[in-house]
Amino acid sequence: MAAARTLICALVWILSVAEGKVPEARVTCLFSEDCVLPCTFKPAGQTAIHWTRQEFLVHDFLNGSDWLDQQHAHYSARTSLFPEQIANGNASLQLRMCNTQDRGRYRCHVTNENGNQEYFVIVKVEAPIRTLALELTRLSGPPPPDSLKPTTRKMATQNGLYSVESKLRKLPAKPSDGYTYFCTVNSSYDTESWRASLREKELSGEEGGALTVPCHAPTPLENFTLTWAFSRADEPEDILTFDSRTGHTSNRWAGLARVDQNHALSGDGSLHLQNLRNKDHTGTYTCNFSAPRSRHLEHTCVNITVLAADRSLTAGSSWLWVIAILLAALALFIAALVLFRKMKAERSAVGKPAEATEMQAVQADERENGIPSESSHLTKDQTANEST
Repeated sequence: MAAARTLICALVWILSVAEGKVPEARVTCLFSEDCVLPCTFKPAGQTAIHWTRQEFLVHDFLNGSDWLDQQHAHYSARTSLFPEQIANGNASLQLRMCNTQDRGRYRCHVTNENGNQEYFVIVKVEAPIRTLALELTRLSGPPPPDSLKPTTRKMATQNGLYSVESKLRKLPAKPSDGYTYFCTVNSSYDTESWRASLREKELSGEEGGALTVPCHAPTPLENFTLTWAFSRADEPEDILTFDSRTGHTSNRWAGLARVDQNHALSGDGSLHLQNLRNKDHTGTYTCNFSAPRSRHLEHTCVNITVLAADRSLTAGSSWLWVIAILLAALALFIAALVLFRKMKAERSAVGKPAEATEMQAVQADERENGIPSESSHLTKDQTANEST
């Protein structure tokens, strides 16, 4: 009997403790977003609601209105109840723009004709992953033996968040189809996972021909955007964008580049090029599959080569231009030489004495009329004297 009485008393004590236990809930709020802390009670007449966290006053509701004169500055203009639902027993608190300092144990105390009622809420604040980006940077020096071992560091920010950076050296050699690198980030609460991937390869085409630059998403994607960009030495420019949700395609290279929409929806975003030109289409093509919590990049270096026949034709045309330029230069030189001699002769004629010119004209007339000139007489007399 004594043992039975002891057992019965123990059961009564356990039941009494269970009945007196204060209800408790656990809520995970997202950083910079609104969150609702639940609290329910048995309604009866006038109700007073008192929300606190440790010794801090979070929110007060008395006589049908809010009383916030003693509210802690951390919660100023960030809290509210649902007044239209209080009469139904809902004293839940809405907390706006949650931050890491909102973590903790909250107490909801309600007083009405039924007496005092309490409810506790354990609040966790999780910062979701906002972005995940993959970038290529140039590092000096050969890669170490453990090239595939990443270096990761976590940097704290002023608002209690973290920025995570992980670096991995690329392998020194790559096959013809290229390597694919993956980066996966999981949140601390394992509520979400983000993944990004990167691939590099090389490709060549011929002048005037067609070429397909392949790009395949490594995993099935939904609600994604496919973007193709092209760059040489300057900043890349977007040439084509496809939205899987709307089916809309924006193409700045219309007539030169296209993507098959049906294939893109299944993860094949290959770019089809035509009428290739060496100077316009040689460069780096970047394919970007962007979806919620997922991103895939492919960089393809494309080299457009000129055919041998085209090169010989181009060389022949260049020689013709050289010959034409040389002939034109020779013609100009000859014309300049002729003009120079003509001008020199004219200057010589203008510079002779007038008397000499007149004497030459008289002597010419005498010879034409058979009259010997004085010089002729002198010549004969000189000859006679010399004979004597």
